[in-house]
Amino acid sequence: MNIPDLSGTIQWKIKKEFIAGFGFCAACFFILSLYYVLLIVPKYNYMGFAYMPSVSRTILTWGLFSLLFGIAFKLLKNEGFLFSIFILLVFFFFIPNAILFSYGHAEFSPLIANTIFLIIFPLSGLIRFRIPEFKTFQKGNSAALILFALIPFAWILFKTGAAINFNTLLLKEIYETREEFSKHISGIANYSFHLLSKCILPVALVLSFTEKKYKLALIPVLMLLVLYLISGNKLVYFSTLIVLFFYFIGKSFTAKVNSFLFLIALLMMIFPFIDNLLLDQPVLSGTFINRMLFIPALLNRFYFDFFMDHHLWFAESNLFSWFIHSPFDKPAGFVIIEHFWNEEGVYGNNGIVSDGFMNAGWPGVFLFAAGFTVLFSFLKSLRLSQSYFGVYFSYVFVFLSAPFFSVFITGGLLVFILFGMFFLRSDEGSYRKNVIPA
Repeated sequence: MNIPDLSGTIQWKIKKEFIAGFGFCAACFFILSLYYVLLIVPKYNYMGFAYMPSVSRTILTWGLFSLLFGIAFKLLKNEGFLFSIFILLVFFFFIPNAILFSYGHAEFSPLIANTIFLIIFPLSGLIRFRIPEFKTFQKGNSAALILFALIPFAWILFKTGAAINFNTLLLKEIYETREEFSKHISGIANYSFHLLSKCILPVALVLSFTEKKYKLALIPVLMLLVLYLISGNKLVYFSTLIVLFFYFIGKSFTAKVNSFLFLIALLMMIFPFIDNLLLDQPVLSGTFINRMLFIPALLNRFYFDFFMDHHLWFAESNLFSWFIHSPFDKPAGFVIIEHFWNEEGVYGNNGIVSDGFMNAGWPGVFLFAAGFTVLFSFLKSLRLSQSYFGVYFSYVFVFLSAPFFSVFITGGLLVFILFGMFFLRSDEGSYRKNVIPA
């Protein structure tokens, strides 16, 4: 009786870039833990951040962290794009929730839900889509896209009176600017704003570079800057920088993400000194670290606590609201903030994980995790240039604080998919090198 050689199925090589991604992610995990204990809790404990450390919980979270990467090493060993997305998911979704669980005595359910989300995602490496090639015009796409974008851009300026606030460049008067902007923008104009800032203009920016039209690329940059100055929407500001960063940095998907994590780790060590010595207030650590990482995790905890015993069954979605009525007289985001912070008129965003739990409990977590996994398998199958990784990054971040279905419509993800199918694909595929200006 011959015994088959199973060594090939038991052992596998791990790429050095993947190991580096694990190392950088672990370093950020450690630094963010120090941030939470030394900076977040002392300054923002009034929000609900507590310090109740547990050694057993810390060991558990680091064990889960290692387990997640072990699964990804195996299932995504040949998928640089998907592994890079996985690293971003660990950084934005798992690590902040793990820290709140380990040091803030948060409930176990938010952590386990995000862990389930990350366990399911590596299955994306097993899914394949065959997307037919659509023959469309290729030359002049960036100029046509920018010309098209000028129409809704002019409409938004008209609706807001072009009220530009240059103080927002220094991250000041953000909320005053956003409040004033929201008074003038609604309906189609609001949808146009999100579509421009999250999809059309970032794509036009990258497309201008890939077509070597570097002067033309200044137009979408300036348009995005103006949209930020009139709206105070920090995502518009940072997404522009992110798109540019990922266009020029890194020769592969994993190299790009590793460079990002290295930069973040470096900035996290610098931010406290800038805040204390130059700004005399937690502007950088508060705006960047707390609002982008820990507040979404805290809101995630609020949603799981509030909807643990009852769910909305998609009553707030445009489609299901015809058949299912919400028990609240206002959107759940306002109810959450009134309940936990006792503040009226403030909306608490919920991301894809808490959105799934809010609407359908644990089956909703699995459902949205599966939907996200299939989505990025499809995006991988488009085989777009690495140049667009900044756009992918922005959408991962949007999923952190926006409901699943709204990202497709309001966030412009559906339009980006259509762009990818008809205008952005190239014969060289997603692994071609970036077009770097000489």
